[in-house]
Amino acid sequence: MNSSRIVISDGTYFYTSHTSKARTTCTDELLMPKIYEYLGYVLFIYTDDHMPIHVHVQYAEYESKVELHFEDEVLTLKVRKIRGVKLLPASNQKEINRFIENYAQGIVDKWVKIHVLKTKVKNEKITKKM
Repeated sequence: MNSSRIVISDGTYFYTSHTSKARTTCTDELLMPKIYEYLGYVLFIYTDDHMPIHVHVQYAEYESKVELHFEDEVLTLKVRKIRGVKLLPASNQKEINRFIENYAQGIVDKWVKIHVLKTKVKNEKITKKM
């Protein structure tokens, strides 16, 4: 079974399976909490989503899904198109990828709080360009 060690910023960690199909149920207002707002971009995580750790990014009429892959403590981002929605233009994707790289640990922490600890997370507004 493939698994990943996910480290939370307080130093604790857990292992998770890449093949897990576990789903959670929640109320509509908690289905996709915003985790960050950055210069017009909105990053959110669906509460009933799957591995690998990823965020959905909306900007105007565009959206993409960005997966965070960690191997030997090296972060790699993989951008996925959302069916039926225009993909972020390349320049916008480059900008949001910089943001995600800088806030990767915070994204992981929020993913763990939502999917493992089943707790709410606060949206953070970031107004300084990366």
